[in-house]
Amino acid sequence: MRFRTTSLLFLAFAAVFFITSCDETDKNGKALSTPTSGELNLSVDETLSPIFKEELIVFNQTYPQAKIKVNYESEFDAITDFRNKKSTMLVLGRKLTQEENAVFEQRKLPIKYTKIAYDAIALIINKDNPNKEFKYEVMENIFSGKINNWTDADGKTSLPITVVFDDPKSSIFGTICNRFKINKTLPKTFFGLHSNPEVIDYVSKNKGAIGIIGVNWISNYKVKAIQEFNAKIDVAGVYNPDTSKFAGKSYKPYQ
Repeated sequence: MRFRTTSLLFLAFAAVFFITSCDETDKNGKALSTPTSGELNLSVDETLSPIFKEELIVFNQTYPQAKIKVNYESEFDAITDFRNKKSTMLVLGRKLTQEENAVFEQRKLPIKYTKIAYDAIALIINKDNPNKEFKYEVMENIFSGKINNWTDADGKTSLPITVVFDDPKSSIFGTICNRFKINKTLPKTFFGLHSNPEVIDYVSKNKGAIGIIGVNWISNYKVKAIQEFNAKIDVAGVYNPDTSKFAGKSYKPYQ
């Protein structure tokens, strides 16, 4: 995911892209599909699935002649399927890297990008956790493994800290690692599950847990499943770094 200058710290919005391979023609060069008809295999970063499922419902109702097969998977697996031509369109939270693009350039397959939305990363906590806001420097120490008990974070709650995320191959995990310079050796406080809903469920049952999820899993209050997710956990606010000109103010990951 890409960051832009903002007062939202590492909760900064990230662009969501359609990435399309341009080789969908038959042997005579005729297009096999149009923008509103035909068949399409699509790989979607699982982190972005709530917002994309809504888009898909509207699209299918508007264009019944279009048949779309969607695979919701980790960022790594989605890119792999796209590279291996198991899908011809990819929904991802970032552009492909130079190394990833090189594979398509070698095959002389041009890639098209379309920016369609913005998403963010949210920190979620157990409802019984008295900590509702965090200093950026505390988060930095938790993610680096320097702090592994809440008593070192708030001076009052003696509970081990666990940081849970959806998948070691996910875009969320990669973004946090890049932001906080976490190497391949994860702190003992970190562990991965299999999906964002599992992260929400784990945090709801463990007072000392911090969950890292995509904001689109908790931001649309019109969806019943999201209402249920929000009822189970709290969303934490994060202060800007002490060195920032915005220091002293906390933000939640919403516009």
